[in-house]
Amino acid sequence: MGRAFGSPSVVRDNAGYAKNLSCWDQYLAMAFAQLTHRESLRDIETCLSAVGRKLYHMGFGSNVARSTLADANESRDWRIRPSTPKPISPKTSTN
Repeated sequence: MGRAFGSPSVVRDNAGYAKNLSCWDQYLAMAFAQLTHRESLRDIETCLSAVGRKLYHMGFGSNVARSTLADANESRDWRIRPSTPKPISPKTSTN
């Protein structure tokens, strides 16, 4: 999933302090966890560190530490909004 295609606005919305973890990295880590059925933050960290050399190609900007991911999950809003506004459909007349 590339940043240019349908990227969530969470990329620009860096609310909440989380050391060196960007909102995009947090989003990717949680998406990875969901898709690979990870059960804990330790499990997420272990699996991501196992493919450490491929993180850049997966879209991560930095390594993901368990404590940093926990801080990000606690301090940031869980909702992800689309980055582009939804198109307004034209009203149809019922003549």
